[in-house]
Amino acid sequence: MLQAFIDDSGWDGRSPVFVLAGHIAPKTRWKAFSNAWQEVLDIPEPNPIPHLKGVEAYLLQNRNSPFYGWTPQQRDGRLTKFIDVINGHVTNAIVSVVPIEPYRRLFEGKFSTLALDRPYFFSFFGIIVRLVRIAKELGENGQIDLIFDTQGGESKALFVEQYKRFLEVTPPEFRLFCPPLPKFENEQDFNPLQAADLLAWHIRRHYYEKYTQNKDPTKEPSNIHMTRLLARPDDPFIIWEEHQLEDAAQALLKSVKAGDENHTAR
Repeated sequence: MLQAFIDDSGWDGRSPVFVLAGHIAPKTRWKAFSNAWQEVLDIPEPNPIPHLKGVEAYLLQNRNSPFYGWTPQQRDGRLTKFIDVINGHVTNAIVSVVPIEPYRRLFEGKFSTLALDRPYFFSFFGIIVRLVRIAKELGENGQIDLIFDTQGGESKALFVEQYKRFLEVTPPEFRLFCPPLPKFENEQDFNPLQAADLLAWHIRRHYYEKYTQNKDPTKEPSNIHMTRLLARPDDPFIIWEEHQLEDAAQALLKSVKAGDENHTAR
């Protein structure tokens, strides 16, 4: 069985993009991954940390951060070890980036389901399609175990409702790879979800610096870590351009209109 651990970043009113990202690997690899990750968490110098959260690694002057008082060099050295664990165990990273302004303009308030007002579900279903493709390329034919962070900004009940709708309309060849329901865990307790958070945060930070801070993100301290997190050339990196969002919105509107007409005819 393949397992995918996915986290989100950017739905906070400040980010120009919404990011859904994570890693996929055979279930047998994740135990070794978690043990190796824990060893890096427990390194005594400058001090062990209880868990890793991407944003906290860059809050060296914040007393609430486990990295408080660290030097940038100490922080970068620890992040390098975490990324070595990721690259040594996972099969692929997978990333979906949705620009928030055009998404809201094209989707918000246009559909009866509130789920489409936010890019979370749009990104999620795109990621599932890519995960299925990876599974096929690896010769897998069983369900992919999907694990999401319980601390995300979405209602679990709404998520489950939309996931069930997705299963109803998805082609049979994709449905074979989808579990009846995804799982939800706390990233503080699940090391693979901390790795997903690290990836999602670095991707989001890249676009935040580029479009909000008018910086060259390739020259920022976080860039080297993002580059290493995406070191595999076959990692699916989905960037939704505005014309693609527009095409998707129009297709959904046509689908809804056709459904309404069919309902009226009956």
